[in-house]
Amino acid sequence: MNLVKLDMRKIRLGVLVLGSILFMASTPGACDVSSDRPFDVGGPTHLADVPSLMWSRDGEDILFTSGGLLGVYVVDSAGRNLRAFPETAPMFGNWDHPGTFAPELSPDGSHVAYSVWAPKNNIVIEKATFDGTDVRRLTPLVPYTDSEGKSRDPYNHFSTYPVWSPDGKQIAFIGTHYPPGDVTRLLYVMDADGSNSRALALSIPSIVSQEMRPVLWSPDGNRLALVGYDPDSKGHFYPILFTVKPDGSRLVRVTPPDLHVQRRNNSLEWSPDGTWLAFSGFETVAEGETRSGAYAVRADGSGLTRLTPPDYGASALAWSPDGAWLAFTNGAQVNVVRPDGAELRQVASGHGGPLVWTPDGEEILIGGLAYAVRPDGSGLRAWASGGLPDVARTAWSPDGSRLAVLTYNRGLKLFTIERDGTNKRLLMRGTSLRIVAEHSDWRDVSDDIVACAELYEDNPGLVEDCQTLLRIRDTLAGETLLNWSAEVPIRDWQGVSVEGDPPRVRRLVLSSGSHTDSPWLTGVIPPEMGNLSELEWLYLSSNALTGSIPAELGNLNKLKGLRLRRNYLTGSIPPELGNLVNLKSLDLRDNILSGDVPPELGNLENLERLELHGNNLSGCVPAVLADRSVPHPGIDYCE
Repeated sequence: MNLVKLDMRKIRLGVLVLGSILFMASTPGACDVSSDRPFDVGGPTHLADVPSLMWSRDGEDILFTSGGLLGVYVVDSAGRNLRAFPETAPMFGNWDHPGTFAPELSPDGSHVAYSVWAPKNNIVIEKATFDGTDVRRLTPLVPYTDSEGKSRDPYNHFSTYPVWSPDGKQIAFIGTHYPPGDVTRLLYVMDADGSNSRALALSIPSIVSQEMRPVLWSPDGNRLALVGYDPDSKGHFYPILFTVKPDGSRLVRVTPPDLHVQRRNNSLEWSPDGTWLAFSGFETVAEGETRSGAYAVRADGSGLTRLTPPDYGASALAWSPDGAWLAFTNGAQVNVVRPDGAELRQVASGHGGPLVWTPDGEEILIGGLAYAVRPDGSGLRAWASGGLPDVARTAWSPDGSRLAVLTYNRGLKLFTIERDGTNKRLLMRGTSLRIVAEHSDWRDVSDDIVACAELYEDNPGLVEDCQTLLRIRDTLAGETLLNWSAEVPIRDWQGVSVEGDPPRVRRLVLSSGSHTDSPWLTGVIPPEMGNLSELEWLYLSSNALTGSIPAELGNLNKLKGLRLRRNYLTGSIPPELGNLVNLKSLDLRDNILSGDVPPELGNLENLERLELHGNNLSGCVPAVLADRSVPHPGIDYCE
């Protein structure tokens, strides 16, 4: 395998404001990111959070975005090799805000256009070949010149969301300018080499949002659909749909003043032949009262038609390959309708979620890809066994034989599934801090364990802590990922706090939901954890840990807090926990523990709080703990 060196990037993910990014050096099975230096980016960077998924022309590689500003990656279809895209991505580490996002594949599959942070808080559009080479900048760095013509530092100038024309000769994008005292977001079109850039629809400020795509080329290339803002009489800004010719002529407002576009993914879709433009919208029918539904309009803006009955919502719009049907969901109901509103029918119930047509148009994949149904409602059958929860993006391979599926269930995952729903194969998994190719050697930590001695040679105790944590990393994480690696300073490891003089691992806090980047652990608690001799706080609550509580935790005589609640732990409470004489808090509630409460817990003279309820325990709680424990139904205090 070839080494992939990724400069340090740091990230803190938010709903609308993204944090700093840090790429770490890594092997081709793993890319690590962690967080400490926040910055406010806002605006167009919402697009960085929109997932993307696309195949190479030969079907051998899959390009995807990881969400947030972690970047763009390519993994081979065997799930063995993972690399950052483009080839120059690791060089961006010395820029103010590194990050590559919003990729778009050219119609012939040879090039990818994308947005990338540039120096002095600019975002530019570049393009590269699918293998990540031949990188070319298409939009310039824009300096700010004041009213006297004096040059200033470059101001925020963002070129985002590149979209290729169907013939591959032009690229549309949203240009956002933040000169002092003014903000404009406009639709631009340029030639594919970056020349001849011009703004269209100058009176329409474009929407830039992580919730939807702001601009779409019609399949025939004759028009662009644009979602923009237009204030109503009260100054409220709502998403309005426009179409415009690529030369800027024939700008048409599609939606009337009382009809607005829904801001969500798959809410705006051209029919395959470019005749119709479908969208999810909502009408204002009275003060404070709206009515949602699906709508279709012809490419020139004429023939606006409501496709659904009044107050019948529509999400997950999906055209059939021949454009004869539009599929959509209304809650958990799957429906199809003709583009003129005829033949509306429900084809399945209780199987909502993203809708995916098979390449031949004979079936619709529904219910998280667990089922397939014909557009006439017949032939409902199981498809991919068990389906896939939280599907974010899907893409058929060029030959239509495999479906790539990007999900956000307990972290980022990329699967492929055969056309018949068999051979569901996991290629990649990741979190906001780490991405790995599933079939690489990313679980081999032997070199990292050796590296601990070199990294912390002046602190033998920290060397031992480092090696212990690496040995238990995957046993504890299970099917999740932890960014524990010699490539990442131990102070930046997820859930690990290094404190004191000399520095040692004092806290291990991996309680799911305790902070943005907490993983969902699915493994077991390794006995080796008892070797963390200076550990004072161990919090592993609200995960999916199984197995028993190892007796070796009783060796942690510095421990002050032990919280293992809300897992699936079984077996009995080890009496060795009575050795933790410095323990102040013991929380084992809401597991599947059984057996008697060990009398040795009465030795915990410093204990201030004990929680054991929500288990299958018997016996009695030591009387000495009566005033320090939460009541346990069915368990008395010992005489």
